[in-house]
Amino acid sequence: MKELEGFSILLRNLKENEQVWTYHLDEHFFKHFEQSMIGASSIDAQAGIIRRSDHLTIAISHKGSVKTSCDRCAEVIDLPIEGEASLMVKLVGTVLEDDAEILYLSSSEEKLNLAPIIYEMISLSLPMVRTYDCDVDENAPCNKDVLKYLAPEAPSGSADDSVWQDLKKLKL
Repeated sequence: MKELEGFSILLRNLKENEQVWTYHLDEHFFKHFEQSMIGASSIDAQAGIIRRSDHLTIAISHKGSVKTSCDRCAEVIDLPIEGEASLMVKLVGTVLEDDAEILYLSSSEEKLNLAPIIYEMISLSLPMVRTYDCDVDENAPCNKDVLKYLAPEAPSGSADDSVWQDLKKLKL
């Protein structure tokens, strides 16, 4: 991945108090990541970093929308997403394998690239099933023709119903 400008934080310039960076992310950000599931989007992200002598605490939050196709009706929708996460970055002499909440960096490292961290957090906040709540919004972008086939029909008084009525009469 080519390093994105503005997402690299010089570690030596960080002060002990909290510092905050804000980003507006769109398709230009996500195209830098191979096999990205996110294309057209409008997401505001914020990264707050607190530096301590041997580690950094990073709090990242985001809110916005992603254009995707609805899993229910196949129309293109603006899917709202939001999330927040925190991560600890330990500055160590020998780099260890990262785990879910701790990232290990060499104490000689000069900068930290926030782009892959933000990308991963946003990707993980995407829901598995991407649908639009058509019942709430009058101007929903939903495909009404498809939805009418998915709606359950009211039971009719067919001959099959009589079979079930007869079975209910049995006393065991």
